[in-house]
Amino acid sequence: MNVGADHVPSTSKDEPSEQQSAAARIDIKDANAVRFVTFNVNGIKTLYSYYPWTNCLNNLDNVLHHIDGDIVTLQELKLSQIEKLLSSDYWSFVSLPKYKKGYSGVGLFVKKSLGVPVVKAEEGITGHLRLSGGGKKFRERPQQCCIGAYPLVLDDDRYLELDNEGRCIMVELANGCVVIAVYCPANSMGTEEGEKFRMEYLTCLFERCHALIQLGKLVVLMGDINVCLDLIDHAESLSMTVKNNNSKNDSPTFELDFLQPCLEFKSSTKARELLNNYVIPAPQFQAHYSKPTQCLFDTTRVHIGRKRNVYTVWNTLTGARQLNYGSRIDLILSSLASWPISNAGIWPFLMGSDHCPLFTDFEWPQASYTQDNNNKSWLDVEMNKYYNISRHQDITSLFGSRKRVAPTTTISTETVDTQQKRSKLVYVSRKKQNGTQLSIGSFLSKSDTPSKATASSSSSSSSSSSSMTNDIPFIQSSPLFVGTTEGEAKTTINSITKISDALLGKPPNCNHGLSCQLRTSLSNPKTRGKKFWCCPKKVRNVLNSSELGEYQCSFFQWVSK
Repeated sequence: MNVGADHVPSTSKDEPSEQQSAAARIDIKDANAVRFVTFNVNGIKTLYSYYPWTNCLNNLDNVLHHIDGDIVTLQELKLSQIEKLLSSDYWSFVSLPKYKKGYSGVGLFVKKSLGVPVVKAEEGITGHLRLSGGGKKFRERPQQCCIGAYPLVLDDDRYLELDNEGRCIMVELANGCVVIAVYCPANSMGTEEGEKFRMEYLTCLFERCHALIQLGKLVVLMGDINVCLDLIDHAESLSMTVKNNNSKNDSPTFELDFLQPCLEFKSSTKARELLNNYVIPAPQFQAHYSKPTQCLFDTTRVHIGRKRNVYTVWNTLTGARQLNYGSRIDLILSSLASWPISNAGIWPFLMGSDHCPLFTDFEWPQASYTQDNNNKSWLDVEMNKYYNISRHQDITSLFGSRKRVAPTTTISTETVDTQQKRSKLVYVSRKKQNGTQLSIGSFLSKSDTPSKATASSSSSSSSSSSSMTNDIPFIQSSPLFVGTTEGEAKTTINSITKISDALLGKPPNCNHGLSCQLRTSLSNPKTRGKKFWCCPKKVRNVLNSSELGEYQCSFFQWVSK
């Protein structure tokens, strides 16, 4: 069993020799065991840049199979594309932040071949979120679809605030086990509002776990709890205690020798005290720290005992991982006292995040379950339907030839031949052409009397436009290629002039008495983009403002509107 106390490898993205056996170091799962794994990946995209995940080819199935996980949760997904979590071998349930994209995010993945089918699923811890598409709240659905035991302390708006950050997803299995995957808030900024939010979130979470257990359901709560349980789980506090007492932390009786500091640590913060109020303490603390709400086992400690230097997160900016100077805030908590734990521990040799994965293998009772085909409401929460991924067109379909719809009406051979002879697209120069260049009015005019060419084109295609729409070139019907009479052009230009006058004001007269020309300042960075009026005549090489003639005068005026 690997618990990571003796050796912590380098955090390099490369594949150094000490990491070559990373796959071999992952604990082998017993044949009858069900493996639960939690891993705060700190960005799923970044994970694939590190060994051994580089071998997974950006494929989530490969990641989950690599750790031999049956039920896996990943936190801090920081997703910009939900498709990165597509899986063919696992049912995928994902909670993403509703407003702040690329932040937080929790995924829960249940192997389809597990043998214990999913029967219910929900996003959030309060039941106040709604199904996609504006459906009912999770807590308002029919009873056979609800996991139940919803909190009732806060108002509805506050419950939504707690669940809008994409921090929790949960499922219920056919054997009555509720699996809750969470990424709890940390209040890293230390604000008063942040601490209030954190405490309300943790309170709702653990109260619901307790209520579910009271309903007779089994609970597995796993993820980044962002709280340390005991003194030995926090390297800095442990070092301070050892230093202040001039002792060592490797004594097998350390927690008995320093019982008081260990008990004080359990209630040193409100969040830590709350966590310890729901987690069953180690035998040496039960006589001193017993609460009626304690209902969850710390599965890692149940299996490995009170071993020190077992951490799941490190400050990578200070190189603390190489020194194994961290804390244990990622937990797998369970009420399954009757289910033996065959193995549990951490995998600090697996890189890609400031956290490492941890696992627990349960020996589940052998039983056969059948999927209830009459209740598939949980599929509404499964990622493909919840985020409408199945509606997205596969990108490969963009490169295939378009399928033409067969005509439903009889069309004469002569008409079809006329339509299929497409006009060639002729290059049209933007340079002025003598007598042939179209005015801007041709774009805006609505011709009552189309040209002969247009009329001919329209008559030849109108008889079968319903069945051959895709075969008509767009450019052929564009106003750019529609003839415009001189009278229509003048009418349109007058309309454009009226619009211009309304937007910019009537052009003033220059020193020649002519209507000024509108121009835009480009050379001066301070006035770049501003419009101004000036003389419409051409510019002479030598400016003489006192002389009026065939060249531009010195009139200048900024546009006031």
